[in-house]
Amino acid sequence: MPMNKRYSIATLLVISGLLLASLIPGGPIETRDFSHINPLVLGLFNLFLTALGLGSFVAAWFLFRGHNLAWLSLLMGAAYLLVYGIDLLAWFPKTASEMPPALFAIEVAGCVIALPLMVFACALRQSKEAPTASEHPNFGNVSITLLALLSVGILVFATLAAMGV
Repeated sequence: MPMNKRYSIATLLVISGLLLASLIPGGPIETRDFSHINPLVLGLFNLFLTALGLGSFVAAWFLFRGHNLAWLSLLMGAAYLLVYGIDLLAWFPKTASEMPPALFAIEVAGCVIALPLMVFACALRQSKEAPTASEHPNFGNVSITLLALLSVGILVFATLAAMGV
C-alpha cells in the first residue's frame, strides 16, 4: 500500500484525535451543561468518545509503522462525522446552553477532516499492495495497561465535568 496514503490517514487521525481531545467537558471549549442527562448515558457516550480519541492515536501509530488499518480508519472517520454531525444538528447531546463559537468551529473542522479520512481509507482498503508490517499489530501488555488507565481517568474526568460535579 502506498506509504503516502497511510501517512495521510495517520496524520488525519492524529488531527482528529487532537480536535476531539480539545473538546473534553470542563475544558476551555466545551462549556455546556450536561447535568440533566442520565449519568449512565453520559458515561457511555464519554466512553465511546474516549475510545475514539485514544483509538485514533493508536491506529495512527500502527499506520506509521506500516500496518494496514484501512477498515478501522474508515470506521473512525465515519464515527467522527457522526459524532460531530449529531451535535451540530442538535440531536445529541441536547442542552439548554448555547454552543460556543469555538466548539462550532472545531466540530465543523472535524467534519471536514473526516471526509478525506474516509476517502483515503477507502482508497487504501482497495489498494492491492502488500503491507510493510505484519497484519497483526502487537501493542504490548504494558502499553495496553497504561492506555486503559488513561482511558479510565479521561472517562471519569469528562463525565464528572459534563455533569457539573
